[in-house]
Amino acid sequence: MKKFGIVLATAAMCAALTAPVMAEGLYIGGSVGKAKISGPDVNEFKDWYSGDGTSVSTDERAFKGFVGYELNDNFAIEAFAAQLGQVDGSWSGTGDCGTGCSWSDSERDAMKVHTLGVALRASMPITNSIDAYGKIGVHHWRGSNKGSWEGELVDSGETLTASDSWSESGSDNAVMFGLGVEYEVTGNISMLLEAERYKLDKNKSTVASLGLAYKF
Repeated sequence: MKKFGIVLATAAMCAALTAPVMAEGLYIGGSVGKAKISGPDVNEFKDWYSGDGTSVSTDERAFKGFVGYELNDNFAIEAFAAQLGQVDGSWSGTGDCGTGCSWSDSERDAMKVHTLGVALRASMPITNSIDAYGKIGVHHWRGSNKGSWEGELVDSGETLTASDSWSESGSDNAVMFGLGVEYEVTGNISMLLEAERYKLDKNKSTVASLGLAYKF
């Protein structure tokens, strides 16, 4: 939630700086929801943690902050920052290595994705207070994989320990698209229900979210 607050604060600051010039048509907002990361890299990660003593968990929380500008009644452009979910894996094991000898190992890994981007939004009215919209855009995503390993060997009363850690990351530009419904709560505040798909090289993140937007 701290990262989400920073994103919203950044969006609010951008809005404050640009408000004197083009306040009419400007809007800011944020959303929370669930994300599912899938693809060959995620499958490989899950396969690695698929044996005895292993576990895989998925942090499906997704956060997004955005600032947009309505070009006219039907089109708007948005800049956004989002967290697109996380996958965690762990492994632990113990065993004997002879008389008076035992060992234990544990390993933890975490994959997560953040992104920044811009999208064009096209909307059409359904009723006086409800609009349906679609969006398509480009985003620059960054994925990271951080892990650690710890091992212990006890032999004839002597204990040996070892540990290691690693960090890998990758980034690229990709496309995103989505569909949504906007409900005008008041003249300035709207509620958003969205489904979005973010391409991540050979993988993808699918996000369903609920958000609020404030129009200046």
